[in-house]
Parts: sequence; structure tokens; C-alpha cells
Amino acid sequence: MYVHSQNIGLKVTQGVLVTGGSAKNQEILQVISDVFGVPVFTGTQNNSASLGAAYKAAHGKACYQLAGKFVPFREVVGQTSFKKSALPNLVTHTLYKNLSVRYKSLEEKVLHLSKSTQANL
Repeated sequence: MYVHSQNIGLKVTQGVLVTGGSAKNQEILQVISDVFGVPVFTGTQNNSASLGAAYKAAHGKACYQLAGKFVPFREVVGQTSFKKSALPNLVTHTLYKNLSVRYKSLEEKVLHLSKSTQANL
């Protein structure tokens, strides 16, 4: 999660918004908070997966309209009715951050080997 977010240029600084079924699972929320090292927010309404998808679509459109420049999420969706649902454990966050360096290295090796194997076919 963390590595792929970095790969696409996301910089999580203030929090992560979780919608849908994951928003009801405290363990998942805690892992997300620990991985990113920021608070996790969830919606106060039921069936929020479609709302999360709509927010992502609006955010993507706003960034696209500015020739691919990033627009802060909060500027697009404004004030929302989300509550803080998990806070990061900084010891666990450090562990995840260190493991993500190893994960990225292993992923790059697998991709390299995959390309080499395809070239030999």
C-alpha cells in the first residue's frame, strides 16, 4: 500500500479516508494508520463506498482539468462528515516503513526477472 502510493506520487500527510466495508473493521483501520503513519478517517454514514468513489472521481477530474497538477483533496470535497477512527502507533509505523524499503527492493527484482524471462521467450 505504502510503496504503491509513493510510486504514483501520493504523499499522505494529514490522514487517510477509508470508506466501504473496510471502514467497519477496526483492525484494518489500525493497519492503514500504522502503515502510513497518519490518522485514518471514516464516514459517519452507511454504504459509503459509492461516496468514496465519487470523491475520488471528483478529485481526479479536478487534477485532470489543471493539466495533471495535483489539487489537495480537501479543496475538492470541502468539509466532510468524517470522524477520526484510528491513530498511528509510531513504533509500528517505523517497522512498516523499514519493511517497505525491503518490499520495494524485492518487487523491483521480481519485475526485472519477469522482463528478462519474457525477453527469452
